[in-house]
Amino acid sequence: MGPFETIDFNAPVGLADYAARYSQMYREMSVFQSSEMKWDVNLIKRIHKDRRSMLEETGIEERQVWHDRSLADLVAHKSKLDKQSNKFE
Repeated sequence: MGPFETIDFNAPVGLADYAARYSQMYREMSVFQSSEMKWDVNLIKRIHKDRRSMLEETGIEERQVWHDRSLADLVAHKSKLDKQSNKFE
């Protein structure tokens, strides 16, 4: 799972929705960095279109559930491994 898929699942209607919700916040944070971050509207549209060609908007919610469960399973697995490794210390 890459960054675009992650962003796509972090807003109810996908990547374009994420950009609409959070681009201003990122722009405001970027003024404290060496270069200001500008989100190009045409680029956002193109990436959103590419994501929708891979996963239709109607599939986002189901994929979000899968994503969240997978992350929860990963956290549980890592926690179990940590507990097991502590037995040997």
